[in-house]
Amino acid sequence: MTILENILGFIWALPVTLIGLLALLTAGWPVSVMFDGWVLVIDVKLPFYVPNMKAVTYGNLVMCRPDVLFNGKLRKHELEHVRQCNIFGPFIIILYPMLSLLAWICYNKPYEMNWLEIMARIKASTPE
Repeated sequence: MTILENILGFIWALPVTLIGLLALLTAGWPVSVMFDGWVLVIDVKLPFYVPNMKAVTYGNLVMCRPDVLFNGKLRKHELEHVRQCNIFGPFIIILYPMLSLLAWICYNKPYEMNWLEIMARIKASTPE
């Protein structure tokens, strides 16, 4: 991607990024921060534990459990979600649940068969 595409994608995804930052700041969870290009990666010590959930992406913000290394397949998976948000912008807030609902109705698998998750898993499994 060109620098202009990165900037425009970052701006287009900014409302979603701000929602993630707002949730993070109001929760008061302990964090550590790093940057991965245009992406802000935050290790968050969540007060709850969701099995198999290693990270969550809000726009250009990736919140990752501190016991999980942000590299390899996880990095590629979450950066694909960042790319998706840079494309769909604030509409991702509606699109993701709609695709989950459709996957639940059709396959009874709202996460596994969500098109955005399928694309992220494909991206994560491709060699660099």
